Formats: sequence, C-alpha cells, structure tokens
Amino acid sequence: MNIKIELNAWRNHCLQNQAKVENDRMIYMYGDNREGLVGVLTIINHLELASIEALREEIKEQKKALETGFDSDGKPSCDDELYPWEDHLVCREGVFIWDWDSDDYVLIREMPRRG
Repeated sequence: MNIKIELNAWRNHCLQNQAKVENDRMIYMYGDNREGLVGVLTIINHLELASIEALREEIKEQKKALETGFDSDGKPSCDDELYPWEDHLVCREGVFIWDWDSDDYVLIREMPRRG
C-alpha cells in the first residue's frame, strides 16, 4: 500500500475518532539532529520522514543538559524539565506518542514498508 494513502487513512481515522485522540494532532516529523527536527501538520512528498531515533537522541541531550546544567554546545541550560514532542508523531518507523511513565516515545502504530 502507498505510504501516503496509509498515513492519510490513519489521520482520517484519528480525526473521526476524537474520543480516543482528544486534542492530539498528527505531526509529521522531518529532519535530523544535525540540521534540526521539525514537525508539520501535512505530508511533504519530497522529504523522508525523520527516524524516531533522532527524537530519542534529542531527549538524551535534554536529560544530559538537566544533569550537567549545560547544553550540547556547552552553553548554560536554563531548562528544569524535559520538553518532548507530545502529539501523535509520524516517523519513518511508525506513529509514536510520548509516555511520561517510561520517559520514552512509544510506538502505537507501525508503518507498512515500501518495497
């Protein structure tokens, strides 16, 4: 099945089922840790989705900054808590949500492999 059709079907399912999704949005994640991560509300056909590992690396950097008081560039960090992406995140590997109990992104739906 075409990945764009699958993503749109999942988004439509979520929009029709507001009781389960509540106010969460589907955020399509692009980029990486070098260039920066960005989340948008629509599919960008010519770009590849970001890997969930990039988001996990971002959280590791935030945790390290909380422990040391300095960000990855060596500058003082003023943050006193984690700031994960908290919507339904569409990544290369599937759809993820943030779980505060495990302090990690949890897969809630796999994506079909192109092939």
